[in-house]
Amino acid sequence: MDGELVYLFIYSAGATFTDEQIKGLLKNPEDFSKYEYTKPAPEEMATFNIPSIFNLKGETLTLKEAKYNFKIQVSMYSLGSFSIRMRCAFSGADENALKSLSFDKEVKEFTERTAVKVCGIVVKSLEKIKKVELNPSTETYRFYYLHGDQQTMLKKYGKLIAGLMVDEKDYGILDDSYISEVLGKRMSYNNTDVFLVGWESSVLVDESNAYEHELLIAEMANMQLLEMRVYHEMAAEKLMETEEVVDEINSPKLIKYSGEIKKANVTLGDFYDDAESMISRVNDTVASFGEWYLSKQYSLFESVFKLDGWRDRVEKDLNTVGKRRNFLSEIMRWRTEQMMEIIVIVLFVIDVVILVFRF
Repeated sequence: MDGELVYLFIYSAGATFTDEQIKGLLKNPEDFSKYEYTKPAPEEMATFNIPSIFNLKGETLTLKEAKYNFKIQVSMYSLGSFSIRMRCAFSGADENALKSLSFDKEVKEFTERTAVKVCGIVVKSLEKIKKVELNPSTETYRFYYLHGDQQTMLKKYGKLIAGLMVDEKDYGILDDSYISEVLGKRMSYNNTDVFLVGWESSVLVDESNAYEHELLIAEMANMQLLEMRVYHEMAAEKLMETEEVVDEINSPKLIKYSGEIKKANVTLGDFYDDAESMISRVNDTVASFGEWYLSKQYSLFESVFKLDGWRDRVEKDLNTVGKRRNFLSEIMRWRTEQMMEIIVIVLFVIDVVILVFRF
């Protein structure tokens, strides 16, 4: 087999950046224009929003006396996320070699160790622009390009490909009906290619050697999944952080908590705006895929990752956060009116006392 395996390690930086800030972040930027888009697209198709991609120093792994060279790339998105790509091209590999590259413990440790090192380089560079709060939640994914004809490759390596897609090392145990279901998440442009999408990996079988756009779709879908997971988790954290303030609303200590109420309201407001902006940027990215080939590829990931469900969760979180903001704002307004009434009463009493002493 000839092809390439790409390990993706995806992180949320906790901050957004402009395209201009990202453009000069690291050395050796990739010239994406050299990758020809080989599928036809409608004339009205929007411009594909390409991230900034940088080439770093490669790494070599020796595995069972075979040496594998990994090309290291960093793909930066203004969404506030970045992807570390570890790309290993292979030629004349047999099934066992691809199985080793995908499942061996040494490869897992090597890729994770390299990802940590490169992540440190990226964060250090980003912090020269603004503060970064790297989220502990991450996404990992594998993208495979296999050179060949879909019928030949699926007939010969169908069980292996299904195993790659669900991360099952012992893919020989998989039931035929389950394999058919896994391989059913697919689309083809012609009779010779096929793009298969799974939760753990996606596999493109084609004879054209042109797959950078398919890799981007896989990367973007994982990026969106990560961001929506992160914001869903953050919503729960923000609501929990403001729970104590809400519990003290009916307490005689309300005046003591007035500053905390204002602080909680600002915290929820900032989160609400950030989450709304994230959803808007995700929707803009999807719109840039056009109406046919890339859009249909993305819809496969949308279905497998259940991205619509995650988007609904975040929007429900925003609704809950919005209600709490409104409640706290109402309390703040009520407190202000209450304080004004107290001030008016105090001033009235002072006037009465002054009048009494004057006469």
